[in-house]
Amino acid sequence: MPPSLPQTGGSGQKARSGRPFGRRSRAERPEIAAPARLGISLAGVEAILAGRELANHDVDRSAAYSRYELDSITAAERAGTQIVLEQIEIPAEKSGTPLIVEGAGGVMVPINSRHLMLDLMGHLALPAILAARTTLGTINHSLLSIKCLRSAGIQLVGVVLIGQENPENRKAIEYYGKIQVVGQIPMLETVNRDTLRAVYARHFTKEAFR
Repeated sequence: MPPSLPQTGGSGQKARSGRPFGRRSRAERPEIAAPARLGISLAGVEAILAGRELANHDVDRSAAYSRYELDSITAAERAGTQIVLEQIEIPAEKSGTPLIVEGAGGVMVPINSRHLMLDLMGHLALPAILAARTTLGTINHSLLSIKCLRSAGIQLVGVVLIGQENPENRKAIEYYGKIQVVGQIPMLETVNRDTLRAVYARHFTKEAFR
């Protein structure tokens, strides 16, 4: 994923799962895991937390299927490999360290011939946050994703909207989805620790992440 973050893939719906953030000091840093997607490498995450802007080498190309900017299953097939659900495990927990696991494309995106992203979320058994676009089409996409997650028994903490503010779409998602929008991320020209902290401080409901 290029430095002009944040972005959404596929239908614009992603789910992020993780251990509750809890109260933490400035020195504490979350762990980031993205088991089936293109994206920022761990070095890139460290770059953001250290206050650097992202560079090309901060984009994760370590997995074989990451060479292709496609959905996970197609990219894996072209690379001659596959994503094995049973081999994906939650990283060993470090005491007091939050964990964020990022999905790819949407909850119904296949990751192999037998499993969807939804199955991966169920396999990891973590609470989820749905990331959704603010633009036209997001009401339908978001409500379908919310229904899908709940039907699968996945704990849904809330929705984070990405893009230019759209109060009407936000209200519709909250009302019809019976869910809280817990954050809003505008499109950012610069991505670094300060800009991300400012977005969190201004646009997020802190109680949802404790």
